[in-house]
Amino acid sequence: PARTDPLPPTRALRILMVSPYDVVPVFTGGRVRTVALARALAHLGHEVTILTPWHYRQKRSLYRDEPFQLRQVPYPVVATFLLTDRPFPFLHIMSYHPGYRWAVRPWLRDYDVVQFEHASFAGLLSEVPRRSLIGYDAHNVEFDYLRHECHNPRVAEMVGRRIQRREQELIRRSDCVFPVSALDQQRLTSLYGLRPENSTVSPNGIPLAREAAAASSGGS
Repeated sequence: PARTDPLPPTRALRILMVSPYDVVPVFTGGRVRTVALARALAHLGHEVTILTPWHYRQKRSLYRDEPFQLRQVPYPVVATFLLTDRPFPFLHIMSYHPGYRWAVRPWLRDYDVVQFEHASFAGLLSEVPRRSLIGYDAHNVEFDYLRHECHNPRVAEMVGRRIQRREQELIRRSDCVFPVSALDQQRLTSLYGLRPENSTVSPNGIPLAREAAAASSGGS
């Protein structure tokens, strides 16, 4: 379960944001959300690192001037794109990530806060020390979103069962969850019993990321 002891006093934190895909170049909504929040947290004085699988288009020149660090894991994530929507959604496929935990284990054990972008990597929670705070940046209610990405009802049922387990585990362990809207917050509450005191609505959008980061930082 999530921690119940008081959070440490406000201070600069070492934050690791775990993404199941590359984040630069920043050209889609999920990437915009992750990078905007990382920038906001870094500008508040925190040491922020985004951890992603390696991707050939994620070139150093694209993020060398960013206020956060970006670390790429040598993992063949590019190959999974060949299977996307045939018939499984990408984020469902990434939830299996064979061997990935061994590659990222040293990273997961070295930060004050480990924040998961999406529920696909919730299986890595067992590698995060109990002393670390857990965050979940809920880009969607993944249980609903990934099921609707499936064209075949039988596939949707299978995908839904797996992602629901992952998302439930992440909600249960998280010290703070960031839904994109009040409706998503309500849905996560009805599905998983999300506690209001563990949740901060963080709408998509670059200007709003700083406000959400400031609110969460003030509570730390």
